[in-house]
Amino acid sequence: MARKISKRDFSDLREEERIIVYRRLISSLMSGFKYVSSSDRSRHVLSELINSVFDIDKMLYFVAPEWWKPRRKQPSIFNVETQVNNMNISWPDMNHRADNYMITDTSDPAPMGSSLGWLLQLDGDNLRNAFLNAPWVKAVIPVRPGKEKAALQWLQSVDVEGADGLDNDYPATDDELEAIRNKLGLDDEAPVTLKQAIEFLCLEVAEKHEESMKTKEYPQDPSIHDDDKITTTPTQKVFEYGFYALQGGFRAQVDGGNPDPNNTDKNFQVFDQWLEVLPTDQIVPVEVAYDPKTGRQV
Repeated sequence: MARKISKRDFSDLREEERIIVYRRLISSLMSGFKYVSSSDRSRHVLSELINSVFDIDKMLYFVAPEWWKPRRKQPSIFNVETQVNNMNISWPDMNHRADNYMITDTSDPAPMGSSLGWLLQLDGDNLRNAFLNAPWVKAVIPVRPGKEKAALQWLQSVDVEGADGLDNDYPATDDELEAIRNKLGLDDEAPVTLKQAIEFLCLEVAEKHEESMKTKEYPQDPSIHDDDKITTTPTQKVFEYGFYALQGGFRAQVDGGNPDPNNTDKNFQVFDQWLEVLPTDQIVPVEVAYDPKTGRQV
C-alpha cells in the first residue's frame, strides 16, 4: 500500500524545500533570538531591511549528499514487519537489521533510500528523500547592487556571523596584494587582511555594476555614421553589422608552434569553439499525419 502512494508534483515539493531553507536562512540573518523573540512588527521591519540588502528571491541552494553524514532512521511503515515475522522467509546467513523492508517478486519497487535506512516521505520524490536525509544545505544569496558594504557590515554583527578571522593576513600573490593596497590607499608594505580583501572585492563589484549601467554607442567603428549606431549598455550591445565569433582566436596545433603567448604549453592548449543550435524542423524532416475530418495534425 505504501508503494502505491502517488508522488506529488515536483514543483510543489521544491517550493516546500525552498521555504524551509528560507526560514533557516532568515533566522540566521536576523539572529535566532530576534527571529524567535521579536514581535511580528519588529520581525517585519527586519525582513524588509534584509531584503533591501540581499536579493532573497534569487537564492540558490545545494543539498549535500547524505553520505557526508548518513542518518539511520527507520520509516514507521516498515514496522509492520514485526507483526508478520512468521510469514517472512529468511536466509540462514542473514542478520536482522532494524531497517529491513519486505520485497517480493510481485511487489512494486521500493522507494529510493529504503535499503539505505533513509527517512522517507511516501508522497515525495527522490529529491525530497535526499533533502530529508541531507546533513546540510549550502545556500547562496546575491547581494543587491550597491549594497556590498552594507551586506558586509550586516554579516559582521555579533549576533549574525561575527568578525572572527577577518583580521588574519590574506594569502595572495604580490600583484593582487599590490592592487588591494592601491585601491584601498594602504602603504606599500602594509599587511593586507582578509577583511580588506573583501572590501576590495566589494569595490570591484560596485565599479563593474556602475560600468554596466553606462550607455555607449555600438558598433564603435568610427567609419560608421552616428545615425546607424545604437546607444545601449555594454550588457545589451548588439552586432548589427555581422559578428565573427572566432575573431582573434587561434587553432590549437599540438605538433606546431603555439601562437598564443599566454599559453606556451604544447598540451592542453586553449581553443575557441562556437556552437549554434537550430530548431529541429529546419534540419530534420518530420513525418506528420492529419485527421481527415478536422484537418488537424494528429
